[in-house]
Amino acid sequence: MRLIFISILIPIILATGCATNLSMVTPRAEFLQIPALKTITEAEIGDTLVREGQIFTYDVINLMSPIIAKNSLNASIAISQGQLVAKLSDSNWKYYEASSVVFKPSLVAARTMVGGIKVSHDSAHIELYAGSPYETHMKIELDSSPNMRYGSKMVFEQGGFLQELIYNGRSGDEVKFIYREFSDRTIRGAFTQEAVYDLNESSIIGFKRARIEIIEASNTKIKYRVLSRFGSDLRTE
Repeated sequence: MRLIFISILIPIILATGCATNLSMVTPRAEFLQIPALKTITEAEIGDTLVREGQIFTYDVINLMSPIIAKNSLNASIAISQGQLVAKLSDSNWKYYEASSVVFKPSLVAARTMVGGIKVSHDSAHIELYAGSPYETHMKIELDSSPNMRYGSKMVFEQGGFLQELIYNGRSGDEVKFIYREFSDRTIRGAFTQEAVYDLNESSIIGFKRARIEIIEASNTKIKYRVLSRFGSDLRTE
């Protein structure tokens, strides 16, 4: 019995890992001013014509198809298609957290738990992990490149603020827009409103301090030029 116990215990230890010096990933602060001033721009109905403010972004992995990895003991970790957000890192790895993973040990039933994908900082190694990175966790290195894409996810942390003006079509000589504000983590309902402008009065429209010259407009698309912005004072140089 003692020999059997050792033969099982050793490979389990080799299949586990424990992260050290973990730290939370801090989202990047970005100040948006889109599009460039006095540049002729085209957009379609539903598109954002003007976007300005401070946002925060996290690195993400967009997993385009489900993925599963197995080790030599036939234990496996499976992750469904979806977006994984980088929340933790250490000196060697960045940890992209999935909503959940399915871990199937060799001899017992599968169970759902925390986990995700860990990528080495030189991108040479990719592993699936099951369990909290703060503790000893199962990890299995992939032997082929997964169907995934790196990207970023916009979030609204404390201090985030965004203003947008969206094209909502044309009816006769009137052009319609939707203005909205995002603050922290939500759309501020009280600051979402519709605006209608008569092109017979002027080809230049204004909302707050933004001024936009309408060059062409139909019920499906618009050609315009931003003359001045909303004037958000949140930017720090």
